[in-house]
Amino acid sequence: MSQTDPNAETITDQQTQAMTSPAGTRAHSPNRTSIQGMSLGPGDVLRDRYEIDRELGRGGIGVVLLARDRAAFGRPVVVKLLLERSEGNDYLWTKFLQEGEALAKIDHPSVVKILETGTLDGGRPFLVMEFVEGGSLRTVMRPSGMDMAQTADIIRQVCGGLQAAHAKGIIHRDLKPDNIMLQALDGGERHAKLIDFGVAKQADSNVAKETTAALTVGTLSYMASEQIEGRATAASDVFAMGVIAYEMLSGKRPFEVEADNALVAINLIARKQMNGEFIPLERLRPDVPEAAAAVISAALAYEPGRRPATARDFGDRLAAALLAKNRAAEAATVAATAPEFPAAPPVSLPAPESPKPKSSFPPMVAGGVAVVVLLGGGLSYIYKDAIFGSKPKPTVEKPVAPVKTAVAGFWLTVQNMRDDKPEGEAFVVFTSAVLRNGSRVRLNIAPRRDGHLYLVSQGAEPRPDGLPLFVNLFPSPAIAGGESKVAEGRTVQMPDRAENWFVLDRQQGTEVVWLVWSPEPLADFEALKKFSNDADKGAVSDPAVIRSLQERLNGLPKAGTSEDEAGKRMVLEGSGAFAYRIRLEHR
Repeated sequence: MSQTDPNAETITDQQTQAMTSPAGTRAHSPNRTSIQGMSLGPGDVLRDRYEIDRELGRGGIGVVLLARDRAAFGRPVVVKLLLERSEGNDYLWTKFLQEGEALAKIDHPSVVKILETGTLDGGRPFLVMEFVEGGSLRTVMRPSGMDMAQTADIIRQVCGGLQAAHAKGIIHRDLKPDNIMLQALDGGERHAKLIDFGVAKQADSNVAKETTAALTVGTLSYMASEQIEGRATAASDVFAMGVIAYEMLSGKRPFEVEADNALVAINLIARKQMNGEFIPLERLRPDVPEAAAAVISAALAYEPGRRPATARDFGDRLAAALLAKNRAAEAATVAATAPEFPAAPPVSLPAPESPKPKSSFPPMVAGGVAVVVLLGGGLSYIYKDAIFGSKPKPTVEKPVAPVKTAVAGFWLTVQNMRDDKPEGEAFVVFTSAVLRNGSRVRLNIAPRRDGHLYLVSQGAEPRPDGLPLFVNLFPSPAIAGGESKVAEGRTVQMPDRAENWFVLDRQQGTEVVWLVWSPEPLADFEALKKFSNDADKGAVSDPAVIRSLQERLNGLPKAGTSEDEAGKRMVLEGSGAFAYRIRLEHR
């Protein structure tokens, strides 16, 4: 399987990719482990203590061996060794040491324990960890989905360990079923343990500070968009747990892509996440409780702030929702097997023409109603209808969803630059793209009907006061007299002159161009033209306007999309006013 497989392999930085590419992979004997300058086989002893049994596996950074600890009565342990150290691989060396540091900080039964760290002769670092006897979560997952009670138990345990890591300022960044071990306990029980903190991010590391900006590490199918951009947080781990839970229950991942290389896969999956393009869990697994599907859907939200607040919150809520169905089934079983009591004798109501005084209402009826109320409010209404007559139920008409129509298409013209000179021919991009720093970009919008267009850019970095950096691009007094109205069939180009381009700055990050469309003019966006002056140069400088604009942009309905492959453009669909975010990621 190639290293760029987005569904299984951990993505590391360029140094790791170069070192672990197929051309650089060495074949090794199944009986002996070959590492640069070392050859280890069964019976060899490290540090006069750890007797090698066999190799368990290897990745881009290290090799994992099963060994016996002679100082602990032959207890099985895992020894992890760095594959090699060479010029240019300081990042890998540091991450290897930081894995041991991270594990030493976390004390939780659902996180694998570190037993020893050190260096071998020659300076090669090693880690010794507890051996978890059992298989990974991947080995028990089924295409039809796992048992809900089992899923609840595993998710709650893993989220407990993840919460302990987050409390120490550690973000795992590579959560997936392969990195969750199910330890076989006496009595047939299984205990879940988190492993492989090899690419974890630490807020306060004594080994080295996190100096690499916007580094994309993790496994693509489980990575949130902000992690793809190199800004992983605890919410990114919650997103990954949402993907794992979805996969455990349905046998499928919510965001799947097929691509020949990692860069294309990143662009495709980022767009799917941004548009929320995944099959609702309840369609794949109809017996999953609605509340459980809602918790998982929240964890998969594009915006980190909409996800469950903590890993423990996600685990507890999901487990409770999944187990609620089991408890309901158990209650139904108990009710079905409970002894039956004699039914109350039928009640004869007095004739309407000769009503009796209220005080002489038959005691049995009053008592019967009281018992029904105690057993359940719903049944009490059945008796009331029988006694007092039923009222016709009002007819509720379901609202008809507005029909979305295609209103505009857009595409980007990109010119790569090297040493401030064009490199190659300009090309077209019409999905979310990862572009090279310093690239020149031109935005093109082709209206398919008359309407009003507004373009506002949002910088990759906030202002010094923490507010978003918004710049009004269109309409502008310098373009068509500041008119926002655009006509069907007339392409709008930004910048408006053929010789002008937007230039992506040299800092890594993601810039956003908000495209707002409306059949009628929008007063608050029309007012942004006042910032297109010599002093502001389009930048919205009023903090009150910035806050209002941020709320407005986030509150507008999101555009529907479809790809026009022949025309090489993304088609935006909507009814009424809507917003669409064009993301320009560059590194």
